[in-house]
Amino acid sequence: CWQWRCLAHELGVIIVLITINEIEVKLNEKFSPFNREMDDLILKKRISPVNNIKLSEERLRVNFPKGFIEFVNNYDVDNFSLGNISFGHGGDYLEKIVSINNDQFNHWWIGEHRPDGVLCVAISDPYNILLNTHDGKAYAITSEQTLDGWESIADSFELFIRGVGSHVLKTCPLSEIIKLTGASDTSFWNDI
Repeated sequence: CWQWRCLAHELGVIIVLITINEIEVKLNEKFSPFNREMDDLILKKRISPVNNIKLSEERLRVNFPKGFIEFVNNYDVDNFSLGNISFGHGGDYLEKIVSINNDQFNHWWIGEHRPDGVLCVAISDPYNILLNTHDGKAYAITSEQTLDGWESIADSFELFIRGVGSHVLKTCPLSEIIKLTGASDTSFWNDI
């Protein structure tokens, strides 16, 4: 990793996370030859508009961050996994988000009430990927963690997606991904 960074510096190369559009293109190139058997690993443009953003926000009592809304409006994640991070398993993704964040019997949080403005937006063994709708940061927690002392894994939802995409597609060294996402929690990035 250090050698890669030194070489990039010597050559004047600026290291950046790949864009969401680049993730879409690279995943399509990698998985489309498998005759639809791996379609859940391809990030596809959304064909039909999302009608339930406002209703989902009302049901969850939050305002989604702009980057999250743009992602859901532009991409069909109803049945999508980015590496080992699962967004949807079929069906409406936003309905799934409402369901997993309102379930009073089987919930990801400790205590009676979900933390204000925090939503589980994806799942990866052993992590729940959380989005803080107040500051827009992404977090990853395990079932053993308490709500105290969370550290962010990305400064925004977009940086989270770009970081995971860069990691999964091996376009950027892990040390740079951690730096470029603004992560405070490095264990998540080392585990995925």
